[in-house]
Amino acid sequence: MRVLHLITGLRVGGTEKFLLKLLPRLTDEHVVCSVLNLRDIGDELEAKGIRVYYLGFNYFNLPIFLWRFYRVVQKERPDLLNCWLIHSNLFGRVFGRLCGVKKVICCVQNKHITRPLLNWLDARTSFLVNKYVPNSPAIVPFMVESGINRDKIQVIPGGVEISKYDINVNVPVKKKELGLNSCFVIGSVARLEPQKRLDTLIEAFSNLGVKDSVLILVGDGSRKVFLQKLANRLSVMDKVKFLGTRDDVPELLKTFDVFVLPSYYEGMSNSILEAMAARRAIVVSDIEENTTLIKDGINGLVFKVGDSDDLVSKLRCLHDEPKLIKECGERAFRVVKERYSLERIAEQYLDLWREELRGVANYQPGDLD
Repeated sequence: MRVLHLITGLRVGGTEKFLLKLLPRLTDEHVVCSVLNLRDIGDELEAKGIRVYYLGFNYFNLPIFLWRFYRVVQKERPDLLNCWLIHSNLFGRVFGRLCGVKKVICCVQNKHITRPLLNWLDARTSFLVNKYVPNSPAIVPFMVESGINRDKIQVIPGGVEISKYDINVNVPVKKKELGLNSCFVIGSVARLEPQKRLDTLIEAFSNLGVKDSVLILVGDGSRKVFLQKLANRLSVMDKVKFLGTRDDVPELLKTFDVFVLPSYYEGMSNSILEAMAARRAIVVSDIEENTTLIKDGINGLVFKVGDSDDLVSKLRCLHDEPKLIKECGERAFRVVKERYSLERIAEQYLDLWREELRGVANYQPGDLD
């Protein structure tokens, strides 16, 4: 089985990191093609033996871009084209078919509630797609309402390498490295984009009133300057650390007393799964994509999306009850270990690809490494 994975870009992001975790574990042949020349994760994929092509798309070189994609398809002769993220999903189904690919799968990582035109195009070209694979059941009703046939949808959730995050860390030493003293650490790992509503988190932090508390934001994005200005305006800039993109996220998570994700919309958040695997107490906004993973008062706490006052109350609750922090973290870990291990999710993708390729000439099923 040879699968060509088409993705919009290979910058550092949840979907890109998921591919980096998933593909090297599989014994079938997997090749990656990036629409844009964004290669942070691409370099890591190549280091693990995965072939990566870059199409270098821009609006001024469309014929060259299409020719490059055609040459990749003719060279690799994939049995199946697996597309990731909305732009590559739309491009792949049309031009993959024109290039002769017989099976097209589109993986859906988000509710695209702010992109009505793309949703319209998605529904109008859905006849070119063999299977849609959202990573959360919470996305399915939105897809159906947008015009996607329910029979074409199969949910496969995100997965996490449990052992990478369930590690022993010398927390005092790590805190010292970050310039932290003995304090209450609130953290988030997310792209600094409007979707993540990190302004709500900064506003809540400014009103928390907990002595020696600190907020750590791991990630980068277009809202960084806006969020820094907000923290400065709310007089908490000296207590908010913008760490940017990091390669030590498992260790950083262990320094958090509480992990927060205040998103306006999501798919299945890799960051939440990672925090669960790290046994963190977790607070999330009450969108269905998040509450699929976190049940209020059981394995974490849930607040009303966009409501900084409600978030303050949840953070104070955890600060005042250290026992609850530990209990939520342990329950979250049990859930992620039982349902969302990367091994379990990899098997589901393999089963999907095998099922789609039944009857295709020269196909031989592979397995996990």
